[in-house]
Amino acid sequence: MKSAAQTKKQPSKPKAKAAREATPAPRASKPARPVPVEHPQPAAPARTVGSPVVPMPDLTGFGVDADAARAHVGQCEECGRAHRHVVKNPKDTMALDSFGRHIAVCLASKPAA
Repeated sequence: MKSAAQTKKQPSKPKAKAAREATPAPRASKPARPVPVEHPQPAAPARTVGSPVVPMPDLTGFGVDADAARAHVGQCEECGRAHRHVVKNPKDTMALDSFGRHIAVCLASKPAA
């Protein structure tokens, strides 16, 4: 048998105090950074004005000519975006496959300009 004292509910924990207004912390002053010395950048390799050199992955497995792909990448926004991703991530084989299939379809569907 249980006594009446045991069946009573225990009092709940005291409630948290109401939050008081917070004052912003004072800003710490930092010393000024020294101005970095600019070094001249090395000259970029000479490129012809009409045709910029664009590194193109091997797309022969998709039946795409590298020169045609290079010209198309500059015109088509979607293909250009996919090409930049493939160039930045050369080990991403899924991206390369997707890019190759997409550019092959895109070149086949759009007439050469």
